[in-house]
Amino acid sequence: MSRLAQLIAVTIYIFPCGFASGGEIPAKSVNGWPGMPYSRVIGYSFDNPHSKDDVFTLLRDDKLNEAQLKEFKTKEAPLNAAQVERLLNAAFSSKIRILGAACYEPHHVFVFYDRDAKPVAAIEICFHCDKLVSLPEKDTDWHHDFAALARLSWELGLGLGSPKLTLDGYLELLKQRHGD
Repeated sequence: MSRLAQLIAVTIYIFPCGFASGGEIPAKSVNGWPGMPYSRVIGYSFDNPHSKDDVFTLLRDDKLNEAQLKEFKTKEAPLNAAQVERLLNAAFSSKIRILGAACYEPHHVFVFYDRDAKPVAAIEICFHCDKLVSLPEKDTDWHHDFAALARLSWELGLGLGSPKLTLDGYLELLKQRHGD
């Protein structure tokens, strides 16, 4: 096997998420977030193994727990440049102010990777309580467009956390909880 073929095979093995197969996206930021370069964004849905006594999150101690993401992920989808722009705008530049509930049971995370396939930023979302947590942390005073985030998650095939919850059903619940 030639050196080039070996390099390609190793790259594909190491980066099964599509790093070797897709082009990089131009790094964009919204309101200063994420504040560091990235080349790929991948959305994940995951099972949340929370217990009654503990809140489960993949974002702890200022980092993404990659081992838990690998263990609990159910689906993944790479985002193109337009989808990343929609994600950032919905997460960090919305004029809509939605107060989240006290619970936090996330089932989605969007991970921003650098050229070396290392996570540099993440947005974790709970559609059950309309709450978002980011790494690095960004105080947005609860200004998030959850309808746009739900549409993007649905478009990517990641669902909304519950197999019974459709996009239309979630959008209706969002209206009931927060008005127009």
